[in-house]
Amino acid sequence: MNSYERNGFGIWACVDKLSGKIIGHCGFNILPVTGDIEIAYLLDKPFWGKGIATSIAWKLCSMDLMSSN
Repeated sequence: MNSYERNGFGIWACVDKLSGKIIGHCGFNILPVTGDIEIAYLLDKPFWGKGIATSIAWKLCSMDLMSSN
């Protein structure tokens, strides 16, 4: 069973709007020890320092995870 089936959320590809290329991934993970939900993101190095991670974090924070239950 994958994270979407189990939790209603998981990890998505991050796509550069200009090129259409995948530049990383982002989403939510559940920490195994505590069960807490963490925001996760990873970007290719050429995309660091451009505010993309901050934009991702703000967007993910605005999501209602409970609406899928």
